[in-house]
Amino acid sequence: MSEAHSDGPGEDRGEDRGDGEAGEAVRGFVLITGAKVWFVVTGAAVQLGLPVVFESARLFGRFKLVTESISLVNMVVITATMQAVAKLTSESPGQAREVMRRAVRLHLLVGLPLALGYALGAPGLAARLLHDASLSGLMQLSALIIVAYSFYAIFVGVLNGTRQFGRQAALDITFQTAKSGLMLGLVAAGFGVWGAVGGFVIAALGIMLISG
Repeated sequence: MSEAHSDGPGEDRGEDRGDGEAGEAVRGFVLITGAKVWFVVTGAAVQLGLPVVFESARLFGRFKLVTESISLVNMVVITATMQAVAKLTSESPGQAREVMRRAVRLHLLVGLPLALGYALGAPGLAARLLHDASLSGLMQLSALIIVAYSFYAIFVGVLNGTRQFGRQAALDITFQTAKSGLMLGLVAAGFGVWGAVGGFVIAALGIMLISG
């Protein structure tokens, strides 16, 4: 009888922990999925709205060339950084702040030089790769997005690794909303392609500061 009595509470605690982890996983899935859905919605709003507020299809095409070029760099930076930081913090939650500090130091040596190199190389990329030297200034401005994304990916990675899915989703939704609103608003206000790229930059730098 004593053995059966002693086993019961242990089993209950194990079941409670399992239920708690399962519930947390479900909540995390719902929150992150919701943020991704909002990403798709706002992205569609930008892709459909910008051609309307731009004065010509040519201006929209210039915007797409600049943003698609920078996205190739950002994709690598964000994916690698976020996954690495999330993995390390999930394995050692108590060391989350130390992981974050090390990642920040790393991107001071990687992210910033990468952004600077992109900015310095923009004239050559614009002339040779995109066949439009007049895009170099816009590409140099967009290099600030690399800086913002390098550090934002660290902070989001920490949130993901420590299971703070609510904050992660809130930041992603805030960023997407601000980016879409600024880009569409600045173009509608008459700032053209510079307004669209500038809105992207402002939103990226803003969310970097907020998340940190």
